[in-house]
Amino acid sequence: MRNGDGMETRALRVSVFFMLTAWSAGSLSTTGNLETTVVRILTDETDYGTCMVELADNVSTSGANCKQKWVTFACDGTFGSKTSAANKLSAAQLAFVTGGSVKVYVDDSKKISGYCWATRVDNIQ
Repeated sequence: MRNGDGMETRALRVSVFFMLTAWSAGSLSTTGNLETTVVRILTDETDYGTCMVELADNVSTSGANCKQKWVTFACDGTFGSKTSAANKLSAAQLAFVTGGSVKVYVDDSKKISGYCWATRVDNIQ
């Protein structure tokens, strides 16, 4: 075996390792959505991204790896803008007050205190 062959084999193995690692990490995050109702609204001075909601259905039914029925809007600006988070919270409040349904989109790769981040909230009539 030539000296250069060992280096090429090692470089190939390292390249394959990093490609597989990057591919598997990307496949671990899931986005999902579910149509449901809002049953509870939480605002907090410091925890949970400062605002979150409890939904009538378990968020895991969306296909995402999320805890129970709660989602965070990250009103503290951890993910996205505070304005966008406030708009999502307002949409959830509207649904809560009127008894309407919402379609909530979640991203399980972004969590606060173990709760998935809601990337979008649609009000449904």
